[in-house]
Amino acid sequence: PSTDFEKHTSSIPFVIANGTMVHPWMKELNREAFSKYDVMTVGETSATSPEDAKLWAGYDAGELQMLFHFDHMGVDNDPEGSLGGKWSYAPYKLTELKRILNEWQTKLEGKAWGSLYWNNHDQPRVVSRFGNDSPEFRVLSAKQLATTLHFMQGTPYIYQGEELGMTNVTWPDIAHYQDIETRNMYRVATQERGQSPAKVLRSIHAKGRDNARTPMQWSGDAQGGFTTGMPWLALNDNFSHINAQAAWADPTSVLHHYRALIDLRKQHPWLVLARFEMLLPDHPQVMAYLRSDGTHRLLVLCNFSGQFQRLPIHKLPDLTGAKPMIGNLPFEEWSMATDTLAAWEARVYQLMPTP
Repeated sequence: PSTDFEKHTSSIPFVIANGTMVHPWMKELNREAFSKYDVMTVGETSATSPEDAKLWAGYDAGELQMLFHFDHMGVDNDPEGSLGGKWSYAPYKLTELKRILNEWQTKLEGKAWGSLYWNNHDQPRVVSRFGNDSPEFRVLSAKQLATTLHFMQGTPYIYQGEELGMTNVTWPDIAHYQDIETRNMYRVATQERGQSPAKVLRSIHAKGRDNARTPMQWSGDAQGGFTTGMPWLALNDNFSHINAQAAWADPTSVLHHYRALIDLRKQHPWLVLARFEMLLPDHPQVMAYLRSDGTHRLLVLCNFSGQFQRLPIHKLPDLTGAKPMIGNLPFEEWSMATDTLAAWEARVYQLMPTP
């Protein structure tokens, strides 16, 4: 390829995605196959913009019913770092994450349908990535991240173990990892580029794909109740206390919070097509947004930090008459500090109808 072409294509997906014949082919595939069955179609569409998304999953596009985009999966990459691309970890900025999510929410609204997700088989665990997986904040931040996502427009996807607050692994040696991308990166970085093994492993602990591929933690029994044999990957060491059996028995668990969020989406069908409005776009620690349909209104407030955050109440909708809908702290604590969010706190208010 030409030098100019190389400058504008930083990875293979840009070379192979959105070719000139892909949309005619997708329309034919939908017409001759998908449309003949009671199926739902979703595309994994890397290197796709909101404008591309309207071609793939537009209401009248005749191709797919929804898609996954990957824009928010790159907010903690450092292209200039010594390891390059996703492996050079840079602490993400909430303002950039909000910008991306807002762009997809507003540009698809009324035109196409998107998917909502934090995790998949190629990404690290969200509670370790965008939350805080320490014993003090793991449950709180896992619930907060779930709350942040589930009130947006789109179809939420929950990746195995996300609903338990499963975390990244920190294995001490590359021999523990099976992912070929991870092993190749480690070899190149340590043997060809002279990077220290400890530094490269820290990157793998943060961004490696095997973080999401450890066996599902069903119980505290041997091998987490996943198998009586030897799994492809070892279990995370914390399976003895982070597992489905323990979560089911605990009414305050991350699992039951996810169940409550799903129930609320079913109870309030107006949320499906309600308008999305990002609030406080420049706040470095708080994500706030409004959903409204002209009659109903809902306010989501989420603290993405381990410190108390004072809310700029004058920039938010009036909370007079607002009713708590769900949160990750008891409702009685809300009234004690309506203008403050505790560390990793999430609140959802049902506001008074639009005047």
